[in-house]
Amino acid sequence: MSFYSYIAKDIALDENGDLLILNGDFVVLPSDDMHIEHIMRTAKGEWREHPAIGVGILKYLNSTGQIDDRVGLLQSIRRQLEYDNFDIRILEVEKPNHVRVEAKKLQ
Repeated sequence: MSFYSYIAKDIALDENGDLLILNGDFVVLPSDDMHIEHIMRTAKGEWREHPAIGVGILKYLNSTGQIDDRVGLLQSIRRQLEYDNFDIRILEVEKPNHVRVEAKKLQ
């Protein structure tokens, strides 16, 4: 019996959220980082099929210029990423408005 590592891939988006096209074709890249970013940016209720998923990080970052409830934010991020089957390696608030997340999708 052989096992191999599966790397999820998806159509890539540019920094504006538009489809990334190169030489007239869609660009396909590993998608874990993109999925984490989407979960972090979107708020609950924005995903039709999964209305309970989403962190809404911009709400935290734009509220008072600093993340006040760090523990609540980190718990929310951890819960949302685990719900989407990510294994979280690093999750911390490095600076007042910078959250560091390193995670890998479980097979």
